[in-house]
Amino acid sequence: MIFLIGMPAAGKTYWGNKIATAFSLPFTDLDNYIEQQEGLSISEIFNQQGEAGFREKEAAALLQLISTGSKRMVVACGGGTPVYRDNMQLMKQAGCTIYLDVKQDILLQRLKSADQTRPLLQSADVPVVLNDLAQLRRRFYEQADYIITEENLSLNSFRNIIDICIEKH
Repeated sequence: MIFLIGMPAAGKTYWGNKIATAFSLPFTDLDNYIEQQEGLSISEIFNQQGEAGFREKEAAALLQLISTGSKRMVVACGGGTPVYRDNMQLMKQAGCTIYLDVKQDILLQRLKSADQTRPLLQSADVPVVLNDLAQLRRRFYEQADYIITEENLSLNSFRNIIDICIEKH
């Protein structure tokens, strides 16, 4: 399995779809998977059960995907997935992790133009919240098997990594 990790709006779903298409691999967005399993949106889960309840569901969904999903699959993880429980170690054992390292000003620009609601970014001061999240999460993200910066994001950048990941697992 190939797990894409990074901050909200880093492009995990976008690149996950592109990689899956280019390499003829199945693709799953973990947040969408959770919504299908629960019959609720991520925002509704956060509102009803709080972040702790959501993180429990996220960990269970990740474990379910790892145990029942295709070993040759691309998974776009939620921004907080690697931070909670032992999710990062689980992903690294099940496949390869790729951190999409995108600068904060680009994330902010993308978030402003997105019409999605992101529960942890429902603040009047999104730049501060985003910066705090980045500081908290960076040490987890940097444990990834591979790191691709914004300037280097292209299908070519993924080509060798995907080949190695598929061969390795």
